[in-house]
Amino acid sequence: MKSCRSQLNNFQKEAIVPHFLEVFHEYITDETDKPSLAGFCGSNWDFVVDHSDAADIVSSWNKRFRCALDVLKVKDYSKQQPDWTKILQARLNLLGKQRNDSPEAKDADIETVYTTLPSGSSSAKSSLKFSCFKIMTTAQWDAFEETYKGMRNEQKWELSPGVYVEDRMYTFAKSCVYEHPAHSFIIGLSDSCWESVFTREERDQLLRYKAPYHNLCTWAQVTVDELWRTSQQRIFDPVQQFDEDWSKRSITDLLSSYRWGVISRIEKTGLERDLVMRFWRCIDMCFDDIQVETKRSNQHWIDTSVRYNEGRLSADGMLWPKAQAVKPDLILCKDGIEYGCAEVGFLDDGGVDTEELIEKNLRIAKKIMKDMLVQGARNLNSDAQSTRQLRIVGFSHTHLHTTPLVMDSPAGYVCRVLRMTEHRIPPQPSVFWKCVIPFLESVWKIKRLVKRSVEVNEGGTTKRQMSDFELFDDRKDKMLIPSCMMSPITPVKKRKRK
Repeated sequence: MKSCRSQLNNFQKEAIVPHFLEVFHEYITDETDKPSLAGFCGSNWDFVVDHSDAADIVSSWNKRFRCALDVLKVKDYSKQQPDWTKILQARLNLLGKQRNDSPEAKDADIETVYTTLPSGSSSAKSSLKFSCFKIMTTAQWDAFEETYKGMRNEQKWELSPGVYVEDRMYTFAKSCVYEHPAHSFIIGLSDSCWESVFTREERDQLLRYKAPYHNLCTWAQVTVDELWRTSQQRIFDPVQQFDEDWSKRSITDLLSSYRWGVISRIEKTGLERDLVMRFWRCIDMCFDDIQVETKRSNQHWIDTSVRYNEGRLSADGMLWPKAQAVKPDLILCKDGIEYGCAEVGFLDDGGVDTEELIEKNLRIAKKIMKDMLVQGARNLNSDAQSTRQLRIVGFSHTHLHTTPLVMDSPAGYVCRVLRMTEHRIPPQPSVFWKCVIPFLESVWKIKRLVKRSVEVNEGGTTKRQMSDFELFDDRKDKMLIPSCMMSPITPVKKRKRK
């Protein structure tokens, strides 16, 4: 072992230290099969979790492993990788426990752990960065407690006498060591985490209570079969029959793509922009007749930018630099009011997509849509009756798949996320009518919800005239949706021009 240590000077010291080398040496000596990083992590689980304190867990452990192999002159080894997601989760749980055991510890001592899964490894299913899994800071916990304490029972969502949705969500959120949508009082009923919080009957009650799309009528006046058979023959009035004309144009465009093999090529080698230009642009065209803009110019979300910059002006008068919000792939807006959003992703070699794992479950389906709902409520002067009618929509596009999402606030302080049926564009036209027609119908239903929200914003609000010098607004019908939990913002360094 002394001879091994003497060789460390020839390698990067930040990659491995003597203590690590001893553990690697013990593992390799006892291993009967080819040594691998997966086998090392399995045999030394607690050691790996305790020492995964680098900015990039995956990269650091691979460097240490390769360096140990070089020092110990091991050439026959396996490239099998461990389950980095489980290691990350164990590290997060450990840090959360340390925080609870030592509440006086500073936030700087509780690191933000993230990792990038190497897309080239056999076990890495994506190049997903876990920057969304951030340990809750003391400031965030304080803000969460303050938001909950400000809620009044008479305005909460009551499931049964004395049982409130907000109370159940608060208890669950307290058990999460990293930021979860529950900290922003957002509930996505398709998430499995709520199965242990609410009974099946209660989840069904939450799902069906004033559900926004149960009262939507069926697809337009033309039946599916008729629309399919006459797509090239029947002429629709582009004004009086806009929806039928839009569906015909969308079908014709897709048929042309099948005819020339465009879809099969994009399935294999296409990028996000190709998906938008060939497939998802039919969503943009659907909103033309109600004058809703569909922006795909890589702009910042206005409503999220408002939340990011709420505290720019400090108590001592200092104005902090403006924080930049995230950039979407699509914004649905009219007259400066945002009604929906979308993100487009593409599959990697492992079959799991970054957008699918993060955007659908955290950004779009949760905090970003709530930002839009909060700003919509403010535009309605926080009128409860009007705000309850608002619907914010979203699309999560992953490769040839898409999932429509709807957010509302039917009762209490909670924002509910409802997930509609996932649809896909088939790579071959043999099942076209089974897949594409239901997809177009779901887009049309989403449009109906947006149209209704636009009508509410333009004329469905009853605003109370306040005195020029009135200090408090104590209306009983006032509805205040709490803002989303603020995540720590890491300033982006600008590249220097050469």
